[in-house]
Amino acid sequence: MLGQQRFRVRPLRRHSRRDDAVPERKAKDIKTEADKKKLIAESQEIQEKYTAKIEETAKALDGKELKITDGEFTVAQPVTLTFEGLSSKKNLSPRFKLGGELSVPADFSPAAPLIGASYTVYLVGYDAEGTALFASKAGFVPAENVDGKGMVKAGTPVTLETLTYNDKYNEIYPNVKSLKFVVDKPQSL
Repeated sequence: MLGQQRFRVRPLRRHSRRDDAVPERKAKDIKTEADKKKLIAESQEIQEKYTAKIEETAKALDGKELKITDGEFTVAQPVTLTFEGLSSKKNLSPRFKLGGELSVPADFSPAAPLIGASYTVYLVGYDAEGTALFASKAGFVPAENVDGKGMVKAGTPVTLETLTYNDKYNEIYPNVKSLKFVVDKPQSL
């Protein structure tokens, strides 16, 4: 499952607060320009090491198929991940292009108001009881304004975009038992 695959990245992403405190303590002890340069070099080396490990782990997810539960959308072609790089050098958050095809099996009118010409599509992870645990923007679906309400017509293709790993959900990902693409983001999130 996606959650278990993503969880493996966690040890590479964060380290304990105690580890974070070491550079801070070392920074307080800097007395010379040479000490400063040495600490900067150590920091850069650690950053490069973690970046390489995170990229290696993320590349291992390349081509992985997500197991999607049908909902508002039907999976026409399997949804896969393709590693695209890190979203930023500071956060070291892996970014994945979503591949595959989703289709709209029947007309539906989302609860959310239509702003513009499309609705945002979210990838939502649920636990075994069906409680939504996380939601990430995953793409969009064109819609029409029908009598003042947004309407997504059957057969409308969904445009999948990128998905960025969010380490704030590290504790949650292992509990994810199913994934769905939805327009109306659960209010609990």
